[in-house]
Amino acid sequence: MLTQELGREPTADELARNIRIQKQLVEQCMSYPYQIMSLDEPVDEDEKMTLADAIEDKYSLGPEEVTIKIRTREEIEQALLKLPENYRLVIKLRYGLEDGKPYTYQEIGRILNLSRQRVKQIADAALKRLKEDPLVCDLVTDLMQTTASIRGIGRRL
Repeated sequence: MLTQELGREPTADELARNIRIQKQLVEQCMSYPYQIMSLDEPVDEDEKMTLADAIEDKYSLGPEEVTIKIRTREEIEQALLKLPENYRLVIKLRYGLEDGKPYTYQEIGRILNLSRQRVKQIADAALKRLKEDPLVCDLVTDLMQTTASIRGIGRRL
């Protein structure tokens, strides 16, 4: 930012003032050697492993988790087919199964031209039906817990 503003490289004094730290710390950081590397650059002798391969992605799912997620999604889709179409749509919207975004009752009501209360009644009835099926009951509970954690505790549903 300073380089753009000043039209040149900033001094250690200018950097220190701008980010509000001691000049000595800025000078120390600037003295470290650095090398720019591509994430696609090979890092092993056989040139098979890249830097990107070596960096762990803590947010990506492992193969087992992906398989479980796909299987669970398929089971939920099968369970939803047992519901009337309007019930199915409300559940898909409510729990983010349609587009990945969980909607509130009010948002679903606007989409379907229904009151918030009516949407809640439909969702409750749909969940009750799903919970009556022993094969589906655990899936429904997991789905509700996952969506609740996405919304955050304390937010009005």
